[in-house]
Amino acid sequence: MSCAASRIGFIRYQLNAVPGVAEVASVGGFVQQYQIDVDPNRLRLYGLPLSTVVAAVRDSNLNVAANVLESSGAWLIVRGVGLIASIDDVRRIVVGASNGVPVYIDQIANVQLGDAFRVSALVKGTKEVVGGVVVARSGVNTKAVIDAVKARLQRIQPGLPRGVTITPFYYDRSILIDQAIATLRSALLEEIALVTLAHVLFLMHFRSILIVTLPLPLAVLTAFLGMYYAGVSSNIMSLAGIAIAIGVLVDAGIVVTENAIRYVERSGIDARDRRRVWETVLESTRLVGRPVVFSMAIILLAFIPVFALSGQEGKLFHPLAFTKTLAVLAATVIAVTLVPVLCTLLLGGRFHGEEANPVMRALRRLLPACSRGGADAPRPDRRCRSRALCRRTRGRAWDRQRIHAASERRRPDVHADRRSQHCSR
Repeated sequence: MSCAASRIGFIRYQLNAVPGVAEVASVGGFVQQYQIDVDPNRLRLYGLPLSTVVAAVRDSNLNVAANVLESSGAWLIVRGVGLIASIDDVRRIVVGASNGVPVYIDQIANVQLGDAFRVSALVKGTKEVVGGVVVARSGVNTKAVIDAVKARLQRIQPGLPRGVTITPFYYDRSILIDQAIATLRSALLEEIALVTLAHVLFLMHFRSILIVTLPLPLAVLTAFLGMYYAGVSSNIMSLAGIAIAIGVLVDAGIVVTENAIRYVERSGIDARDRRRVWETVLESTRLVGRPVVFSMAIILLAFIPVFALSGQEGKLFHPLAFTKTLAVLAATVIAVTLVPVLCTLLLGGRFHGEEANPVMRALRRLLPACSRGGADAPRPDRRCRSRALCRRTRGRAWDRQRIHAASERRRPDVHADRRSQHCSR
């Protein structure tokens, strides 16, 4: 009982004072209370109803602020302290009078300490313990609230009674939040590493690695800025939306960069002539700019129906669709604005064509039809095609002759019918 009393009377109020905490709910343990067992025979003896006893107990457990008393130029605060602190305080409560003699609770009831009705129990291992659940407010930073609660627990730990300790266990959302952030961080780093490797293998141009890797963290940063100004919290679903979109964020930048490199390499432009490089990059971007925007727009339209969800489904999936849409939109804008500028500044040195790349040569050997566009595919002979055409023409003529012959055979019957009809008339 002392553990529950100390937790409810001291720890709960300390945790409720933490910014962002909505409620501290108790689980398990016993709640100490003063129990007053009223004897109805004694009430009948003194002529008191039960409502009088309830009102007397309620009014005796109050702190009343009276007013101030001015004395010697100073104000003295006057108040009445009436909180019950022991069983004797309950026993000395006056509930009425009989022939001018006050009647106390002790005269009409038995007062004792007891436990409230238990509705739950908490077991850790093989021992019963007293626990509490800290509920954060809606829309607050859960990670910051959990850190503030842990700091407050460290502060109030020395003031607890002997033998009472606070040990966080069971469900701690901060662990899940840290794991989600770590997953997003690892996915971002892995995507940057894979993009760098693919860029080196297929283009063999090291100076342009920054062009395709820089838009990825910038798009994620833009998504977080949009979440901040839109009031979307960093929860599991919103971070999952960014993690899902990571594989799409680099596509537009890679297409623009690869096309710019091929234009500069095939045009034979000197990389030191920055004006010619700028003009070539601008021309290559205009060529692929519209297809890139439309392809990313198709990806964005795929998540539009998610915003039509309502109820619990909408609350669950709206953050995911919002962050993914915002990240893809940011990557599209960066691909057609920042990437060409980076190509103008960073494209230089020696450019390697597809023939000089051993990876591309190996792929061409494996896929000859794709690389040559199907030029070696066998074509049908003209004579064969003409013979087939003649056969189809002859067949159609023969069908027309058969239809005409059949109609000629049916025609005499028709004339005979007409003659018989004329004779009958």
